[in-house]
Amino acid sequence: MDAKDWAKMADMIAQIRNRLFKIQSDHEYVDTEVYLKTILTREYLALALENIDRLARWDNSGLLK
Repeated sequence: MDAKDWAKMADMIAQIRNRLFKIQSDHEYVDTEVYLKTILTREYLALALENIDRLARWDNSGLLK
């Protein structure tokens, strides 16, 4: 993949993570289960963004074929 593909993938995940923040904020005092699940999902997406960044660097270095 080229750098544009990696950036596009990371951008989509970041957009989803931002939308989930709105859901998290809306449910903070109303529904604790939704609130907690949203926090967990946002944390997983943050880890995914870190791993995408790492994979992109490896791809740029020629380590991924």
